[in-house]
Amino acid sequence: MKKYSILLPLFCSFGSLWLACSEKMSSDTDTAIEMIEDSGDIVEEDSGDITEEDSGDIVETVCSDEEYEECIYPSPDYSPIEYDGYVFSHDNIPRTMASVIRYPSDATGALPIVIVSHGGSLNDSGHTLMKEWGEQLAMHGYVVIHVAHSTFPEENLAQFCTVYEIPMEECSLPTTNPSVVLKSLDAKVVMDTLPTLATWFADNTSITLDVDKVGSLGWSGGSQVPTTLSGAKRHVSPSVVVSIPDERLGAGVVLSPQGPGFSGYFDDETGTSMESVVRPLLIATGENDWKEGNPELLPAIRAQTYENLPSFDNHHRFLYSLLPIGTGGHGTYSLGDLESGDSTLVRYSLSLISAVRAHFDAHLQESESATQYLNSEKPLVLAGQDLATWSKK
Repeated sequence: MKKYSILLPLFCSFGSLWLACSEKMSSDTDTAIEMIEDSGDIVEEDSGDITEEDSGDIVETVCSDEEYEECIYPSPDYSPIEYDGYVFSHDNIPRTMASVIRYPSDATGALPIVIVSHGGSLNDSGHTLMKEWGEQLAMHGYVVIHVAHSTFPEENLAQFCTVYEIPMEECSLPTTNPSVVLKSLDAKVVMDTLPTLATWFADNTSITLDVDKVGSLGWSGGSQVPTTLSGAKRHVSPSVVVSIPDERLGAGVVLSPQGPGFSGYFDDETGTSMESVVRPLLIATGENDWKEGNPELLPAIRAQTYENLPSFDNHHRFLYSLLPIGTGGHGTYSLGDLESGDSTLVRYSLSLISAVRAHFDAHLQESESATQYLNSEKPLVLAGQDLATWSKK
């Protein structure tokens, strides 16, 4: 079996980056939600209780099953703005990716960045998906770049196989899976282009980008991007394993991942795909994360993405839903149930949003309060202590 650690050239030419942007508000900035401070201070105790001092009186609000809203990770709730029209371009291959960028209109300071990868396979319109996650992160103070992992012309397959030394007897679809490589290369191109984007934002908006603080979030097929950029090894063909880590990645969020036997992940006598991961990952899946269209990919297999991770000073996190098949589903993890009439699905969605925001705050911004939140039971209480598990390693 051949194994390659791909050393990629820097994509330092941005001549093919079009900045044809149309600005549109995703919500009315005049109705922006503002954080309102009372006359007192809010102090979080180690016990998980919150006390609010107001005019000398102490009112106790407790994170509990009955008061689960008190378990939500605090957020400034900025008003997000949406830009579309940016097209990212690979420098060394004829490949472009459309994008949508969401950012907080009223935030100040240098803002960290999250690259969002859509579900499914390669899709020229993929940048229009995952709106819910983009808005939730932009509201929290992140610049969110949704990129379309564009389709791959089959006539280029032979050249692809030559580049990655894939035997010709394996050089056919789907025996060879170009998306194993292409999705992560797309994200690398976005990272390469961030200095150019930062200059454009500085010239045209009040926003400053912090190009040294970059996270990756992906759902379903898009979850392969944060795992791969974090160091996971995967089969691009039966005999060729690739590794495409990127040290610029600060943290990853992996929603509804695949597992061994799917999308190039493996767990065999040679080791596991996830044992080489070197970036902090938050992984979320659950008992309800099952699709009729892919019935062999069981929740227990998805969970192995976390189980096969190496210990990492408790920086890896795992939010696993115990809600049964038929209550929510695969789309729960792309926030499809945030406005559900089922309170158990709403609570899990709020827990997932809180955990994701805290994970990025802790690892991209070195927030001690975010780390304290992640180390607490609040994400579990928010989801329902009998309805989820909250683990770390």
